[in-house]
Amino acid sequence: MSEREVINVDDGQVSQVNQRTRDEQADKIDGLELMPRGTPIKETKKVLNTFNLPADGATPFETSKPNSIISGNNSRLSATKTSVISADTEVKGVVFSADNALKGSPLVHVKKGARAVFSGCTFRREAASNGGSLVKVDDGGEVVAVGCTFVNGEQVFDNAGAAANVQVIGSSKRNVANWGTSTQTASF
Repeated sequence: MSEREVINVDDGQVSQVNQRTRDEQADKIDGLELMPRGTPIKETKKVLNTFNLPADGATPFETSKPNSIISGNNSRLSATKTSVISADTEVKGVVFSADNALKGSPLVHVKKGARAVFSGCTFRREAASNGGSLVKVDDGGEVVAVGCTFVNGEQVFDNAGAAANVQVIGSSKRNVANWGTSTQTASF
């Protein structure tokens, strides 16, 4: 019997080879620990909470425990409200997408004392006319954005602190008037 056989239902039973292959694949998928669609992030540990968002249907989040890691694998987060980062957080591959629900409000708010590192993320408003900044940073908050894309809005960062507190590296903006108070390296 070939291992490539998808299903063998002779006598109404799945063959041993097919069942083993399916079990192995299920174990690999379970190992990803993908959050169910629409499930809010809940930090249950004091430090180093990790989340692997589903491809679509991720919800806005709030982090308050240090060293949380949110992996999106290009997950689309429908920004119906602002995501808030109150403790050091790393966000990878998340697409923050806002329609008219957040008109004039930021997609993400980084609070005082928090450091947010975004890598490979996209921050996108439905239309530039929906206004406002894409990311708000309180005085004392810090952001590093590496390889991110910012689309539609008045400015990328509404930063109440020094330009050195917001570092933008190898990122791009489209239909956004300006970067806001930040330091850009190899970004356009």
